[in-house]
Amino acid sequence: MSQIVTTRLPKESVQELESISKQEYVDRASLLRKMILEHIREYQIQKAAQGYQQGELSIEEAAQKAKVTIWQMIEYVTAKNIVPPPENLTEMERNLENTTKILKI
Repeated sequence: MSQIVTTRLPKESVQELESISKQEYVDRASLLRKMILEHIREYQIQKAAQGYQQGELSIEEAAQKAKVTIWQMIEYVTAKNIVPPPENLTEMERNLENTTKILKI
């Protein structure tokens, strides 16, 4: 269900929106909706990538949290040069053990 949201903007911003809406051949409301939805999506991806970078989320969990595919998340973190923190020896051993179990199956 849609809801109406109102906000106040400086006159210059409204004029810029009008200019962009004319260039894009869309009405101002449609343009604002598109911009807001795109920013929300970018924010979700950015926050999930931050969790990945801090080691709180795996790449799969980050993708799920951001509501994108794993490949989209990989593309995002690669483009932004985001890497998870290095693993300690215990984590490396656990991951190696898990990989070994998977390969035996």
